[in-house]
Amino acid sequence: MPRDSFSSPQPIFKGRIIAAAGPLPDKNTVENFKHWAKLRKGEFTTTFDESVTHLLCSDEQFKAENPVVKKALGHKCHIVRYEWFLLSMGGEEAAQPEEDHDLRAGHNRRKRKEQRMMRLEKGRRLARRFIDPSPYSRPLPGPQSQAVANALPDLYQIFVDDLLFSYKVELTRLTRHDPDPPHERGLYESNAKPHLYWFAAKYSKSKGDTQPHYYRETEFPTLRRAQMGAFKAFFQLKTGIRWSERIIRDATMPAEYFQYTPPTGGKSTGRDKLWSRYFCFELNRALRGLNPEKTAAAEDQERGVKDGRGAQSGVCEVPRGCETGVDSGNEHREPLRD
Repeated sequence: MPRDSFSSPQPIFKGRIIAAAGPLPDKNTVENFKHWAKLRKGEFTTTFDESVTHLLCSDEQFKAENPVVKKALGHKCHIVRYEWFLLSMGGEEAAQPEEDHDLRAGHNRRKRKEQRMMRLEKGRRLARRFIDPSPYSRPLPGPQSQAVANALPDLYQIFVDDLLFSYKVELTRLTRHDPDPPHERGLYESNAKPHLYWFAAKYSKSKGDTQPHYYRETEFPTLRRAQMGAFKAFFQLKTGIRWSERIIRDATMPAEYFQYTPPTGGKSTGRDKLWSRYFCFELNRALRGLNPEKTAAAEDQERGVKDGRGAQSGVCEVPRGCETGVDSGNEHREPLRD
């Protein structure tokens, strides 16, 4: 019990105004707490207001979030267990560190986690609406997203595979009236080694949009396979075409889908194709019913590119510097688990 029998207890509660969230523990009384606090130059009050510096609370009272606890959560006072008050008056009579009995810290961690999950879910919902953006949709909070995007060039680079194909992909969509602005997606690779990767996408409502939408499948970069999978899944969601069929089915989907145009003029088209580069273009021309004679020049260009046969494994690297992409960092870090 507190040493109130001493003639001069230490002023360990000086400047502290203390209140309780509910019934006191054990058989303690309000008069006891007032007396003990006053002896140590503090004050114990039966009402909570902005002057209170410490709210005494049990775990049960805190979890129940009674009106006093809810009010305290809106202020900057310490919310500590009753033990902080009782133990401070035992032994050498020294105020216990608040962090050893803090109840607010765990609450704040849970709230931050909930907020992160809400932001992720909001991003996922927004990404699904990219196919047909709602006229009532609003951009995500710009400053924070923009700050993250601005940091990418310093921390990440667009992933480029061994065929020098950059995983910075631009998708566009035409409507009856005006063309949609580009929708950019990419796979970023971290500058640090071993690498981690991060898929990201950016959607602009109009050219020069100062508040574009940013979407990321995960909060953190992970191993390449997971982020590459997100990259391909997002591509299929927006275009209706599997990543491995991007050349064969070019310009064959309805207008409501975003359109992807493969690189031409001898530029690399990357790996993970169903067939070789040349044969994929040939199948696309046949699928679209184009006249082979009109595309002879283009065929000659394609023959000159040693692109090889696309790997069907789908594990490809991404060039550095893409608007939507995967970033890489340390491959030894564990993938993000929701």
